[in-house]
Amino acid sequence: MALGRQTVTKTSYIVLGFAAEQNGPVHPLCVLSWLGDAVPSFGLTLHLSKNWQENIPDHFASYVAQLIEDWWQLSVEDPNALIQMLGELSVGPIRTLEEGCAPSGALQDILIMYLGHGAT
Repeated sequence: MALGRQTVTKTSYIVLGFAAEQNGPVHPLCVLSWLGDAVPSFGLTLHLSKNWQENIPDHFASYVAQLIEDWWQLSVEDPNALIQMLGELSVGPIRTLEEGCAPSGALQDILIMYLGHGAT
Protein backbone atom coordinates (compact mmCIF):
# COMPACT_ATOMS: atom_id res chain seq x y z
CA MET A 1 0.00 0.00 0.00
CA ALA A 2 1.37 3.43 -0.84
CA LEU A 3 0.82 6.64 1.10
CA GLY A 4 2.09 9.48 -1.03
CA ARG A 5 5.59 8.45 -2.07
CA GLN A 6 6.09 6.14 0.89
CA THR A 7 5.40 2.42 0.51
CA VAL A 8 4.06 0.96 3.74
CA THR A 9 5.32 -2.54 4.44
CA LYS A 10 4.80 -2.64 8.20
CA THR A 11 1.94 -2.31 10.63
CA SER A 12 2.45 -1.00 14.16
CA TYR A 13 0.22 -2.17 16.96
CA ILE A 14 -0.56 -1.89 20.66
CA VAL A 15 -2.33 -4.72 22.48
CA LEU A 16 -4.44 -3.64 25.45
CA GLY A 17 -5.79 -5.86 28.18
CA PHE A 18 -8.15 -5.64 31.13
CA ALA A 19 -7.44 -6.77 34.70
CA ALA A 20 -10.18 -6.63 37.33
CA GLU A 21 -7.60 -6.81 40.14
CA GLN A 22 -4.11 -5.36 40.49
CA ASN A 23 -2.43 -8.78 40.55
CA GLY A 24 -5.17 -10.63 38.69
CA PRO A 25 -5.07 -12.06 35.19
CA VAL A 26 -5.02 -9.65 32.26
CA HIS A 27 -7.44 -10.52 29.45
CA PRO A 28 -6.78 -9.09 25.97
CA LEU A 29 -9.35 -6.42 25.18
CA CYS A 30 -8.35 -4.73 21.93
CA VAL A 31 -5.59 -4.03 19.45
CA LEU A 32 -4.85 -0.56 18.14
CA SER A 33 -3.09 -0.71 14.77
CA TRP A 34 -1.79 1.75 12.21
CA LEU A 35 0.17 1.63 8.99
CA GLY A 36 3.90 2.17 9.12
CA ASP A 37 6.48 1.73 11.81
CA ALA A 38 6.31 5.16 13.42
CA VAL A 39 4.01 7.91 14.56
CA PRO A 40 2.36 9.92 12.94
CA SER A 41 -0.29 7.37 12.24
CA PHE A 42 -2.01 6.46 9.01
CA GLY A 43 -4.96 4.13 8.88
CA LEU A 44 -5.48 3.97 12.65
CA THR A 45 -7.90 1.18 13.59
CA LEU A 46 -9.17 -0.09 16.94
CA HIS A 47 -9.95 -3.83 16.83
CA LEU A 48 -12.12 -5.27 19.61
CA SER A 49 -12.58 -8.84 20.65
CA LYS A 50 -16.11 -9.81 19.63
CA ASN A 51 -16.73 -11.09 23.16
CA TRP A 52 -14.75 -8.48 25.10
CA GLN A 53 -17.61 -7.96 27.55
CA GLU A 54 -17.37 -11.56 28.80
CA ASN A 55 -14.10 -10.78 30.60
CA ILE A 56 -15.33 -7.53 32.15
CA PRO A 57 -17.12 -7.73 35.52
CA ASP A 58 -20.48 -5.95 35.58
CA HIS A 59 -19.21 -3.17 37.85
CA PHE A 60 -16.54 -2.27 35.23
CA ALA A 61 -18.70 -2.69 32.12
CA SER A 62 -19.90 0.90 31.72
CA TYR A 63 -16.43 2.27 32.55
CA VAL A 64 -14.77 0.15 29.86
CA ALA A 65 -17.53 0.85 27.33
CA GLN A 66 -17.05 4.60 27.92
CA LEU A 67 -13.26 4.25 27.52
CA ILE A 68 -13.73 2.50 24.19
CA GLU A 69 -16.09 5.24 23.03
CA ASP A 70 -13.57 7.90 24.13
CA TRP A 71 -10.77 6.08 22.27
CA TRP A 72 -12.85 5.99 19.08
CA GLN A 73 -13.44 9.74 19.37
CA LEU A 74 -9.77 10.48 20.09
CA SER A 75 -8.74 8.28 17.15
CA VAL A 76 -10.55 10.79 14.92
CA GLU A 77 -9.55 13.99 16.74
CA ASP A 78 -5.93 13.24 17.66
CA PRO A 79 -4.78 9.74 16.70
CA ASN A 80 -1.18 10.36 17.66
CA ALA A 81 -2.18 11.37 21.20
CA LEU A 82 -4.20 8.15 21.45
CA ILE A 83 -1.18 6.09 20.38
CA GLN A 84 1.03 7.81 22.95
CA MET A 85 -1.54 7.42 25.73
CA LEU A 86 -2.35 3.76 25.13
CA GLY A 87 1.26 2.71 24.66
CA GLU A 88 2.15 3.51 28.26
CA LEU A 89 -0.56 1.96 30.45
CA SER A 90 0.86 -0.15 33.27
CA VAL A 91 -1.34 0.56 36.30
CA GLY A 92 -5.09 0.24 36.63
CA PRO A 93 -7.60 -2.03 34.95
CA ILE A 94 -6.49 -1.25 31.36
CA ARG A 95 -2.90 -2.23 30.61
CA THR A 96 -0.60 -2.24 27.63
CA LEU A 97 0.27 -5.89 27.00
CA GLU A 98 2.48 -5.47 23.96
CA GLU A 99 3.69 -2.89 21.48
CA GLY A 100 5.20 -3.91 18.23
CA CYS A 101 5.68 -3.61 14.53
CA ALA A 102 5.09 -6.47 12.12
CA PRO A 103 4.95 -7.02 8.37
CA SER A 104 1.62 -5.67 7.10
CA GLY A 105 0.34 -9.16 6.29
CA ALA A 106 0.90 -10.35 9.88
CA LEU A 107 -1.76 -8.15 11.52
CA GLN A 108 -4.48 -10.76 11.07
CA ASP A 109 -2.35 -13.34 12.91
CA ILE A 110 -1.81 -10.88 15.78
CA LEU A 111 -5.55 -10.19 16.01
CA ILE A 112 -6.36 -13.90 16.09
CA MET A 113 -3.66 -14.58 18.69
CA TYR A 114 -4.94 -11.91 21.10
CA LEU A 115 -8.59 -11.41 20.22
CA GLY A 116 -9.62 -14.66 18.57
CA HIS A 117 -11.52 -15.04 15.33
CA GLY A 118 -14.11 -12.44 14.54
CA ALA A 119 -12.42 -9.36 16.02
CA THR A 120 -14.16 -6.17 14.95
